[in-house]
Amino acid sequence: MALTDAKVRAAKWDGKDYYLNDGNGLYLYVRKASKRWIIRRKRSGRMRVTSLGKYPDIGIKEARSTAAVTDKKRHPSAVLVSELVEEYRAIVERDNKRPHLTTGYLSRGLPATLLKTRVADVARTDLVVAIKDYPIRNAGHSGERARDAFRGVLKQLFGLAVELGYRDDNPADQITSRVTGYQQVDRARVLSDNEIKLLWHDVHPNASVLRFLLLTGVRSGEMWAGAPWATDGRMWHVPGEISKNGDAHWVYLTDSAKAELAQGGPGNSMTAVQSWTRRWCERHGVEARFTPHDLRRTVSTRLNDAGVEPYVVEKLLNHRMQGVMAVYNRAEYAEQRIKAYELLERLLLEAAK
Repeated sequence: MALTDAKVRAAKWDGKDYYLNDGNGLYLYVRKASKRWIIRRKRSGRMRVTSLGKYPDIGIKEARSTAAVTDKKRHPSAVLVSELVEEYRAIVERDNKRPHLTTGYLSRGLPATLLKTRVADVARTDLVVAIKDYPIRNAGHSGERARDAFRGVLKQLFGLAVELGYRDDNPADQITSRVTGYQQVDRARVLSDNEIKLLWHDVHPNASVLRFLLLTGVRSGEMWAGAPWATDGRMWHVPGEISKNGDAHWVYLTDSAKAELAQGGPGNSMTAVQSWTRRWCERHGVEARFTPHDLRRTVSTRLNDAGVEPYVVEKLLNHRMQGVMAVYNRAEYAEQRIKAYELLERLLLEAAK
């Protein structure tokens, strides 16, 4: 049955994403944060997905009109980069927990001229120029790192073009990090007692955010994803759909962690806190700058040095067990983890004196 304006307006997210079929391959894709018009049709035995845009920016009549036009078979060589981007965006939004981290690179880095180019006509040099011209808007990231991430997204984008039959080769395949100048370095950064002391006496709300991360070992991205509170106020629950590895996780909140959460909280963005951390290091003359992720390594190092069993630390950090342990060991180690959180609080407060 075809959709109506009333049914489209009333469609609500009910805990999982779903599609409402309007016919002719047109669907309303209902997600937690948005409703988007999607065209799903098979071409040459493959399901192809095209995103038309969000509702209510695009109404039902406009969506149907667009679906009718796209119903006419087009030769793959006629597909534009802008259309490929929409197909890729729909897939990323469907499959990724934080799609904006990927799609944002395309929004910032693809020039209008390239978007209007046919996918089949894109040359490797076109992508090299786009990568080198990528605008660096995030002061917390180096230019080389951001451009290299954009390079990776372009490789995925044109890999999809090959899968869909729009072209036979991936023009981004032979573009390496030598173009971006980025060299990945394995980090081993942990905070010193003096750095913890400086951070503990900083009154800025972002300092509270960093202290909360130190007291809990939670991933910074999970903090800003809005993990819900448990009823007793002592447990911070991270659902599987939010956690990085897909496993549900809980964090015990000590008195200090609860206080820092009340001071800083997840009100600021992760990007803003990363930038603030970089400036904090510059202001305090910290030459070997640290990042919010280095706080997890600091937590692990402090607890292991204090004699906490490694498997308890790994569970506290929501790392998956490896090898045989991953198959047979399903223990939560709840009591040991709570004691480890309390020990971590004492260690950090002692360092901050």
